[in-house]
Amino acid sequence: MVNDSRPALVNDSRPALVNDSRRALVNDSRRALVNDNRRPLDTGGAASRAPPARGACSRCLSRRHVPAACPFRSQNCYACGAVGHTRAACRSRAESQRVRLLEEEEQPEPSVTPGTSQSGAAPHNDAIKPQCSAYHPCATGHCHGGRCVICAHDAHCGAGLVCAHYQCVPCARDEHCAGAAVCERQQCVRCRGDRDCPRGHACRQQQCQRSAECLTAADCPAGRFCEKNKCEKKRPTLSPCSEDGQCWSNICQGGERCVDCNGSGDCPAGFFCDFFRCRPLGLFDEPCRADDHCLSNRCSRLNRCVLCETKADCATTEFCSTEGVCQAQGNLLDLCYHNEECRSSMCGASGYCVQCRRHTDCPTSMTCASGVCQVGGTGGGDR
Repeated sequence: MVNDSRPALVNDSRPALVNDSRRALVNDSRRALVNDNRRPLDTGGAASRAPPARGACSRCLSRRHVPAACPFRSQNCYACGAVGHTRAACRSRAESQRVRLLEEEEQPEPSVTPGTSQSGAAPHNDAIKPQCSAYHPCATGHCHGGRCVICAHDAHCGAGLVCAHYQCVPCARDEHCAGAAVCERQQCVRCRGDRDCPRGHACRQQQCQRSAECLTAADCPAGRFCEKNKCEKKRPTLSPCSEDGQCWSNICQGGERCVDCNGSGDCPAGFFCDFFRCRPLGLFDEPCRADDHCLSNRCSRLNRCVLCETKADCATTEFCSTEGVCQAQGNLLDLCYHNEECRSSMCGASGYCVQCRRHTDCPTSMTCASGVCQVGGTGGGDR
């Protein structure tokens, strides 16, 4: 009876005993956690300054939690009370990592010049804490060498910009600028000095501007010449001048005055030079002083432009009239003044073209009668 009841009693009581013990342990730990949170932190007593014994920190029962400030690196969640340690809540691994990064950001950066420590000596590897890392990216910009910068290379900058000294700027060298522009203080400008500008220009406020309006006549537009570095209008005929390029005619006679011409060869076709001016050639019966003043190239003794002066100037069947015009020769009995005006080359005494004046002007067996050669006639004598 006793033997049968003992195993059953022991077996029935063991699970209950284990469960009760676990509940008590959890409750004690929870009460200790609450009491520690309520108890104020003593930072002034000797006990707080003395280093605590190993394991003195309260132990966190959750396996997902890690120690936040306990220096023993165990599964403890509270500070050990050592000088410089603060009481911290029990956190998860992810939360603990986030809090650590936030605490690093809040720490002031030591004000030291690059390459030296606060004491003036060469810095240690951990003298300046990095601002960023692969696990702690920059809010803006890019992480380069543990520091947040705007750019580390050109790809970090927009179109038309390059990276210089970790800043995005229009240029760092001349080749970064388009065309003939040059790079000056990280800006593309037209010029740094006069040597960057074309001939006749000067660099003013980083822009090429004309130092003089012109240096030669080639710098001026048509109809102007260069005088004292300014483009002036060309001068009319008979105006004072010192060189040909100052005149509309491009002829400065003797370096004194502008003239149209020195001779007819200086004038265009259909013009002749008359007192240093180009005038149109004279038409028929217009006044002239020389043959080259007339379109016909013939100036008569009466100083009039004519088409001919002698019969030689006309065709074979023409004669040159007194007006200087070539006219057709007259037929028999046409009016005439000179022999050359008739085809027979005979102008009778009566003022008509005749065939003969005497019998000898006619062929054999014919006689001259009334200016005409007739057969068997008695003849009328000379005409």
